[in-house]
Amino acid sequence: MEIFAIQRGGVSASACNIIPFDGKYKADFARLNYAWIEKYFAVEPLDRSILDHPEAEIIARGGQIFFAVRDGKAVGTVALKVESETRWELTKMGVDEQRRGLGYGRLLLDAAVAYARAAQVKQLVLSSHTSLAPAIALYRKAGFVDRPDIADSCYSRCNIYMQLDL
Repeated sequence: MEIFAIQRGGVSASACNIIPFDGKYKADFARLNYAWIEKYFAVEPLDRSILDHPEAEIIARGGQIFFAVRDGKAVGTVALKVESETRWELTKMGVDEQRRGLGYGRLLLDAAVAYARAAQVKQLVLSSHTSLAPAIALYRKAGFVDRPDIADSCYSRCNIYMQLDL
């Protein structure tokens, strides 16, 4: 089921469907995120909780998880975690290493922002690490701004905090 017809520079919407959470891709949510976390950082207890139990940690609490699916395979994912009625966290964004730089991240980010706007969320926040330069550049290009005053991440790896007002 395609819910967003978005086209960007590298990936065409016809070649990739952005779909909301589907249990058949639950293992891919974990796989895609564990891959980048383990490559660059250490997996933390909160990572395990969210990645191993996405229905309870994200979906049941009113959030959403999106997947970029190409040829029946999940090649990317992103989650929206509810912090409050008006403020959600953009989290757990990962793209298959062989597909990075092709536009999947932007498709996922655009879908998450559109979904949050439709839900009348006022702010999206995220925490990340400056060593993930391509991700930080993507967030900035989408309109996120640095917000050191909201440095409230539950992850020890985070050193940058960003916000997008919707």
